[in-house]
Amino acid sequence: MSVELAPPFFFGSGFSVLNLRDWHKVLSKSLETQQLSSDAFNASIRGWLSYLDSLTIPRGGVRTAHVDAVLSLWKVLSREVGMPMRAPLTQVTGDDTIQLAWEHGQLYFDIDVFSDGRFAWFFRDRASGTAEGSEDDRLTSIPPEALHRLKSVLEE
Repeated sequence: MSVELAPPFFFGSGFSVLNLRDWHKVLSKSLETQQLSSDAFNASIRGWLSYLDSLTIPRGGVRTAHVDAVLSLWKVLSREVGMPMRAPLTQVTGDDTIQLAWEHGQLYFDIDVFSDGRFAWFFRDRASGTAEGSEDDRLTSIPPEALHRLKSVLEE
């Protein structure tokens, strides 16, 4: 069963832009709730949030709504995988996409979040040569296989 993403994740009429400072508060509270003891982990998440903030207009060229979509997706993913998620490697690609990537050993997982709020995912196991993902399909819900693959990369 896919995990459906509710507004404000998927852009549409009535989309409300969330303030990044509010996300700092929400995610900090989430980290406290999970009783994470690692200062390095918390600092990593805060650094990632600051980086995302730096991408938005006027400093960067990314709309705040696009960054909000990334944060909404990250929040849903972290809830659904059932474990604390370390900050992803994050970059803005040339095709107006924000890419989130996690890597552990031979395992790699990424999600491309498009400016319209939809996304695509990709997984590779370099050891076995396995690769799967949504290819060119732009999704609005997270398929179970994507959650399973992300969790396999996050488990240490």
